Order: sequence, then structure tokens, then C-alpha cells
Amino acid sequence: MLGFAFWWAVRTGKRLNQAESLKERVDKVANVNESLIGEKMKRLIAKYKTQGIILALCVLLGCVSGISGEELFPIHARPITPKALVSPEATFVRCGDDYYCITPEDLEGLRVWTLSVQSLLNKYEHATEVLNN
Repeated sequence: MLGFAFWWAVRTGKRLNQAESLKERVDKVANVNESLIGEKMKRLIAKYKTQGIILALCVLLGCVSGISGEELFPIHARPITPKALVSPEATFVRCGDDYYCITPEDLEGLRVWTLSVQSLLNKYEHATEVLNN
């Protein structure tokens, strides 16, 4: 029994020594990796800092175009087409020999559509003026 206890103590001690040795090796590799990563990061930061300064100078000095098109020409939604334009034969009804009649609702829809198209046209004209100036 004493022999077994001695064998177990020696074996456990070896395992502890192996674990400590492994921990030291892992710490050493981690330190090497941290220093390599730190050096690479410093080089990348220096590289991109230089490129950022060059880009900022180009923008400030006007060497690049500032117009991407998105700011000046946004896509505006088209107004809903009224019934008078979709099916005029059903909207305009002959009231006499020389003229046609339209219901007040259809007339209002046509009026709203005309104002919406005018507003849309004004927006695009303004964007074109800004671009040309």
C-alpha cells in the first residue's frame, strides 16, 4: 500500500510539472503572438493614417469629385395616376354635342395628380440647376 501511495504521489507530481511546463509554453507563445499582432497593427495604422491624410488633402484641395449623384438626383415616387388618365372613356362622359362632363371626384383626382407632377418637376429642375451651377 505504501508503494502504491508513493507511485501515485510521483505520478501526480509529474503531471503537475507537465501542466506547469505546458502553461509556460502557452504563455510564451501567447506573448510572441501578441507582440507580432501589435507590430502588424502599428504598421497598418501608420499605413492607413498616411492614406487618410492624403485623401483628406485631396478632398480639401478639390482634387476629387464631390458629386456622387445620390444627393442631387434622388428618386422621387411617381404620383398615383388618376382614373381620368387610365380610362378616359369611362371618366369623361358626353354631356352634349360639343362637350364632356366629369364627376367631381375624378376632377379632384386629376387636379391632385397635376399638382403632384408639377411638384416633382420642380424638384428635378432644382436639382439640375444645382448640378449645373
